[in-house]
Amino acid sequence: MRWLPVAALAACLTSCAYRGGVDGPVLSSPLPDARSGGMDAVVRGVVVYDESAGCLYLEKGAEYRYPVVWPVGASWQADPPAVKIQGLLVEPGLSVEGGGGYVSRNFIEGVAGVDVADAAQACADHVGADGIALFNVGSRVDVIFPPH
Repeated sequence: MRWLPVAALAACLTSCAYRGGVDGPVLSSPLPDARSGGMDAVVRGVVVYDESAGCLYLEKGAEYRYPVVWPVGASWQADPPAVKIQGLLVEPGLSVEGGGGYVSRNFIEGVAGVDVADAAQACADHVGADGIALFNVGSRVDVIFPPH
C-alpha cells in the first residue's frame, strides 16, 4: 500500500500547487502557470496597514480602500511593517501600481483559494469595500514616487 501516500502527494501537488498564500496581512497569488492570464486594468494606490484589523489595503483617494492580493512571492516583514516583494521593501505610505483589476471574493477564491479569499473578504468587510484589488499572477509591482 505504498502507492497511497504517493498518490495523495501527487493529487495535492496538482491541486494545491496553484493556491495563494497568507503571510500575516500579506495575501498572495499562486505561482503562474500556462493557464495564467491577466486583466487589463491597472491596480494602483497607497499602501495602508490597519494593524487593528490585521489588513493591508490600497487606498485610492480618501474614501476608497481595497484589500490587496499581491503577486506570488510577497511576504510580510513585521518590524518595521512592510511588504517584501520582487526585491522591494514596500512600507505603508508608499504608492504602488501594477497590472490587475478589482474583483469579487469568488474570483479570488478561484484564483488563489479559500484561505486568501476569506481573509480578503474579512478585510473588505472591515472597511465596507465593494471589491478586492488583485495584481495579476506574476505581475511586476512598481513603487511610484511621489505617492499619489
